[in-house]
Amino acid sequence: MSPLQPIGAVQAKDHSSHNCCINWSKVPDSNYNGWGVNWGLTHIACDRYPGAATWNGQTCNENYNGAIGGDDFMSKCQDAGVANGYTRDQIGAGYRGTC
Repeated sequence: MSPLQPIGAVQAKDHSSHNCCINWSKVPDSNYNGWGVNWGLTHIACDRYPGAATWNGQTCNENYNGAIGGDDFMSKCQDAGVANGYTRDQIGAGYRGTC
């Protein structure tokens, strides 16, 4: 840490990279437990931010600070999930490729 770097800068969370998640424990016959990243739903949700975000093949990355709100992205993930046969309670969102 640089002596000139504010303490808050070290502790700040990076919320510029988003992804959609599925709670496999809630998906009947999935044979998986816990949460997992879903790149397909992430790509669909990211496409809802034209000019504001870019899909990199794994995560949806903001093109400028604050372009994507976490709650709004989760809603877009849930919308994408419902359109693909999941229920809203099976879908969530995370940051930096994690759930």
